Amino acid sequence: MLASLFVNGAPTGVPDDDTESVSLELGGVPSLECRHCGEDLEEYPDGWHGPDSGRECFNTPCPDWFNGRPLHEPQPVALAWCNHAAIRTNQAEDSVTVSISVGDPRGGFCFTVRRMPPGAGPLAGRLLLHVPYPGEPLAHVPLTAHAQGCYLVGGY
Repeated sequence: MLASLFVNGAPTGVPDDDTESVSLELGGVPSLECRHCGEDLEEYPDGWHGPDSGRECFNTPCPDWFNGRPLHEPQPVALAWCNHAAIRTNQAEDSVTVSISVGDPRGGFCFTVRRMPPGAGPLAGRLLLHVPYPGEPLAHVPLTAHAQGCYLVGGY
């Protein structure tokens, strides 16, 4: 199989022709940052603190004030919910699987497209898409149906 790997739209090397998977690990990403200065934030009993600045935000205008100084305003960090994403090909099964982990250490959501083998009756040669679903055994995290083909992720 001929494979090409692109990073930010630019081609990069693939170790060899037998490479069957590519993954991206996203560990250590903070979940919140200050909306104004971008510093990573952690919650303390007295408010949001940055590792360098404490409670104070030095990039005004922050809307809250404490002793005349602006405070950090938290916002979610993009993609902080994702800790792993991978693409795996399997020539023996004639399939491609994309897996996405949302922080649960048990694995990830797996989406697979597989071509049905000869001898599979009327489906022979057709492509099938397998997706996660509510009530799935050994699910990554719970899913709740929101609309047809759309699910809320996690226990809500």
